[in-house]
Amino acid sequence: VDRFAIRLDRRGNRIFDLYELNYYAYDRAMADETVTADEIRSEWYEKHAAPEQREVLAKLGKMGWEMVCKTYYIDRQVLFHGNYCMKYLKAAFVFPLFGPEGSSLANGKGIWSILTDRPAPGRAAVLAEKDRAVELADEGLALVKSLHLPADDYRNRLWENATVITRCVRELCRCIAAYFDDMERKSPGHAKLTAQLASSLAEFDRLAGHTVKALETELKNMPEHRLREAGLSIEEVVIEPLAAICRELPAEYEAEFAARSKFLKTCVDGIITGGVTDDGRIARYMHGSHSGTYNGLPSRWAGNRVFPNGFLEMELERGKGLVIYGAPEETRFFTLACDGKTVPAEFDGDGKFAMALPPGEGKVHLRLSKRGAAYPRFYAVVTRND
Repeated sequence: VDRFAIRLDRRGNRIFDLYELNYYAYDRAMADETVTADEIRSEWYEKHAAPEQREVLAKLGKMGWEMVCKTYYIDRQVLFHGNYCMKYLKAAFVFPLFGPEGSSLANGKGIWSILTDRPAPGRAAVLAEKDRAVELADEGLALVKSLHLPADDYRNRLWENATVITRCVRELCRCIAAYFDDMERKSPGHAKLTAQLASSLAEFDRLAGHTVKALETELKNMPEHRLREAGLSIEEVVIEPLAAICRELPAEYEAEFAARSKFLKTCVDGIITGGVTDDGRIARYMHGSHSGTYNGLPSRWAGNRVFPNGFLEMELERGKGLVIYGAPEETRFFTLACDGKTVPAEFDGDGKFAMALPPGEGKVHLRLSKRGAAYPRFYAVVTRND
């Protein structure tokens, strides 16, 4: 079995609803554990396609599966969760997939869509995967056209849409990769991201046939239902929201860069809790710890009213002291578990909590969660020797 993180049903959007082939495939797989996907496709098209079309349609089915996997997944791990927005890229542990090749994804243990035993594939591999998705979409559309299907056959629109969607996803991934490249270089001006964004927005405009409108988004500290897609155009469902994420990246970068300059100077170790490039250092539940920019800085909540048991869990290199920065106007109170010992903690008026760390070997393990009715919002966690 090829291992992918996948759900068969999501808020009523069942994989069986639209494609009868899926019923047949699952029935055959349960009846005969030795049957292969290629055999199932061949059997299906022998029953449901004209002899002269069977080979091409079976090939299209196989290409379509590979194309979908290389579009909506990154190295077999889910890229999108319903709504296409920055909030859910951050919630779903997607950004760590763009980290250094081979880096651990173990902190994604609370995210169902992450295969934590696999390492990050590296940005070059991600971009190569998205390039291949575009190639497959183009090849698939050419094959469909060679069949001369009726104009209203759904496969015409299906593969036309695929050539647009694969390109949109590729532009998003190019922008995210540029963000990471600039941050690794500690570039205050994000030159690579700026250039890539201009190129990507031009491609979104080309795909839409006009200038894509900018969307306004509002961050809420709670899960939300996905967009109702019925009756909407591909521009509304895919092009506009993916272009919107790309447009948000420069401001996100500037906020993270500012936070690093503000909180991480002279520290032993530090984590920007709501930052894109530190996303992989924080273990949490997917819907329990949303992140967004606040007061010009990346921030992350511990919990919300739907998932009140949300937490942030992390390890840092040990120093003599621990400092935690947050937004006291949200709440000054939170619970800190330090190396397993629970400490009732409170920000001062400037949003700072500090304590001495006991000496010890190895890293210090921390867990942040709420204390009281309100959900604490954190900017950074650092260890220091001064």
